[in-house]
Amino acid sequence: MILQCRYFTGQEGAARQGNKEFLQFLYIAIGSASELDTQIEISKTASMGDKEKLSEVQESVNRVARMIQGLIRSIKQKQDSS
Repeated sequence: MILQCRYFTGQEGAARQGNKEFLQFLYIAIGSASELDTQIEISKTASMGDKEKLSEVQESVNRVARMIQGLIRSIKQKQDSS
């Protein structure tokens, strides 16, 4: 399910026109990843699932968030150099 969400999220953002709108979409995506990270942490604390699997998912969410942050940096650097 998470892979599907990432795929569709990427498609939605890629279809947007212009870097300004795309950057806004990426910031929203980081916020969503942060919210998901919080929900996973709550689930771990409340013992609402296998802590090891939840930690694996949390690591994946954090890895994707870092990739999005890298993409934002890259887009901003290209804008600054133009």
